[in-house]
Amino acid sequence: PPLFHCLSRFTPVYDSHLQTIAAATLSWKDAVLFFSYSGSTKELLDLLEVVREQGAKVILVTHFPKSPAAAFSDVILQCGANEGPLQLGSVAARVAQLFVIDVLFAEVCRRREPLSKESRERVAAALAAKHI
Repeated sequence: PPLFHCLSRFTPVYDSHLQTIAAATLSWKDAVLFFSYSGSTKELLDLLEVVREQGAKVILVTHFPKSPAAAFSDVILQCGANEGPLQLGSVAARVAQLFVIDVLFAEVCRRREPLSKESRERVAAALAAKHI
């Protein structure tokens, strides 16, 4: 299967019901990238069960690699600064997560160069009319 097939398949969804609907449409060809500092929220664990039932791969970015979510994951990327339970995402943790996204995206583009180049050209052509 293609590497990280569904990284761009769905836009980020913040409602747990919509996430479950999206997860139910996955297949073994798909991979889902999850970000969870703790890796132990009920919503995440419920969603991971649906994703695994569909046979999709799970990439977990978390601060705690031995969290309950890790048991559902094919790949675990440890990321994030130490923070308190009420911080809700420190700047350092968010910057680290953005860096992980950037590295993964660059690697997908590198591995799929012809398709990436074609997509960039189509986007540039579509946006050309928007520039003065």
